[in-house]
Amino acid sequence: MPGVRGPPGRPGMKGDVGLPGPPGFPGQPGEKGRAFNPSNPSNQESSFFSQKRVTSQPQELDTAINFNREILPDLEPQFQGVSLTNGSFTCTIKGIYFFSYHVSAKSRVCLKLVKGSDTHLMMCDMADGYLVTSGSAVLELNVGDAVSLQATRYNSIVTIQSSTSHTFTGFLIFPTT
Repeated sequence: MPGVRGPPGRPGMKGDVGLPGPPGFPGQPGEKGRAFNPSNPSNQESSFFSQKRVTSQPQELDTAINFNREILPDLEPQFQGVSLTNGSFTCTIKGIYFFSYHVSAKSRVCLKLVKGSDTHLMMCDMADGYLVTSGSAVLELNVGDAVSLQATRYNSIVTIQSSTSHTFTGFLIFPTT
């Protein structure tokens, strides 16, 4: 006659992985994408500017330097880029942007790249006599963000009307969502 059943034993060792099961059913097809034509400007988001400062007025401190002329004004408008408003670029396409500047000064110059009210980059340069200084940065922008180049109190920017040695350029590297 069998006795009373005892308590369960300890679990055994883990076994080997089994063979893969049969493949599942295919999913529903996705939505059809739109055709891509690289020569069609509607497929490319672009945002850029490249302007020079032409004025004999001294630069006010902690305000946007007014880059007020296109570098190549004879190009068709779509190749000139967007215009700056009082020296500020306003973002219309969210994304990653590249900015660069070149400025002439006598003996010293300190400039700051400002996004909204935040200084993202400050660069200073000194020399005996005249100098041309430049800088560049990559910034992430949202629609409506404004970016400008501003002079600090430590600057002696050259203000000759015929000079084209003050330039500010920016362009969209790639859009983000």
